[in-house]
Amino acid sequence: MNDKGEAKDAAKAPRRSVRITANLIMIVLCLLVVEAGFTLYYYLSEGKLTDPQTREEAHNTFVAQMGSKTNARCRYMDTVYPHPYLTNVHVDNPPCENTKFELNNLGLFGRDFPYKKEGDAFRIMISGGSVAAMFGQLHKDRPKFLEEELNKCYAPPEGRKAFEVYNGADGGWKQPQQAIMTLLFGEVFDGIVTLEGFNEKDMLLEKWTSWSKRFEWPSNNFILVNPVASGSYFPLLGGAALNSFYSLYSSTPLLRSSNAIYFFVDAARAKLNESIVKNMASLHKSHLTIFSVPTAWSRNEVFEYNLDQYRKYFRMTSALAQAQGAKVVFFIQPSPVYGKTLTEAEKGVVGDLSYKDLYLSMTETLLKLKQEGIAVYSLLDVFSQVPDTVYADHIHFFADPETGESIGNRLVAKAIAARLAEEWRLNKTCND
Repeated sequence: MNDKGEAKDAAKAPRRSVRITANLIMIVLCLLVVEAGFTLYYYLSEGKLTDPQTREEAHNTFVAQMGSKTNARCRYMDTVYPHPYLTNVHVDNPPCENTKFELNNLGLFGRDFPYKKEGDAFRIMISGGSVAAMFGQLHKDRPKFLEEELNKCYAPPEGRKAFEVYNGADGGWKQPQQAIMTLLFGEVFDGIVTLEGFNEKDMLLEKWTSWSKRFEWPSNNFILVNPVASGSYFPLLGGAALNSFYSLYSSTPLLRSSNAIYFFVDAARAKLNESIVKNMASLHKSHLTIFSVPTAWSRNEVFEYNLDQYRKYFRMTSALAQAQGAKVVFFIQPSPVYGKTLTEAEKGVVGDLSYKDLYLSMTETLLKLKQEGIAVYSLLDVFSQVPDTVYADHIHFFADPETGESIGNRLVAKAIAARLAEEWRLNKTCND
């Protein structure tokens, strides 16, 4: 090659590198513009700037706590395992073997359940959904709110050494799962406490236009642990692909802090759920039809039918407990719709409160079961004198991420312990 050719090639090299650099700069600028656009979108829709990871966790505090902050590959769905009677329990199998939550011999939280009734301690089972599970405690070495309150302020009956509280609740659970827990394990406990109402109220709402659900409609975890129930393996494959990307997204700080990536992940999840429901609706038989009521029923007929079913499960749980020698007390859990002046922080996370009238009506109806000798109490006013932030999202209570301390759970424990003392004639041993 002559000198002129070499000079010509040398002149081309910088121009090629400039073009590459310019293209990279344009790509980065376009990405920044897209990110800025989605950041503005969320700012306008939420009224504040929120970190995407905070937004992800704010959807459901229970689900966020079940994942591992130290292991991004461990997500809530990695812990969920099918159960033949309870829809789902949990496992600490890989990739979730080194997490802070504590699982027992049943795949629930806390200490192992006993196999027979013993006379050394007064044993109580808490049942209900995610609020009850967090009240009972998910994690190792964190406060056991009701157990601590009872042992601090009350003497166990029949000369027992102490109170022991067992966690028989889980996220997404509702009646009849409390009744089923009582049927399966009531004989090993002296007392049963249910903390419920929020998940059950959804079965009293008409959310769909073409069909109506009966009270026993299973939670979304049913599809999560039984993907074939959707009638297709596409949700399983789509979910696997989405979860693989989600693992990359969760473990990469740059992606995790992106509002644009959050939007696309959230949209993909919504599209997958939509496809699952659409496919199930095309089947002759699925849980859309198995757990449906006649389409000719009016909204009021659906409401009254499901409310009757709810009352039935209170009666059945009470009868099952009594038949097994256990005392049972039902508590309607507090809700942001009533009984507390919400802080600005709470107003930003509690979401839609339009169910207020329904929740109050449901509570009033269930309290009438006292006339049948069933111990039912409302905790709707338990936060009436609390000016601090209690709610971390639409229903769960805030807990300190380091210590697990929770003003909401402490106050609920105090209120429940006082009611149990009345019902079970416990002697008080403290002055507060």
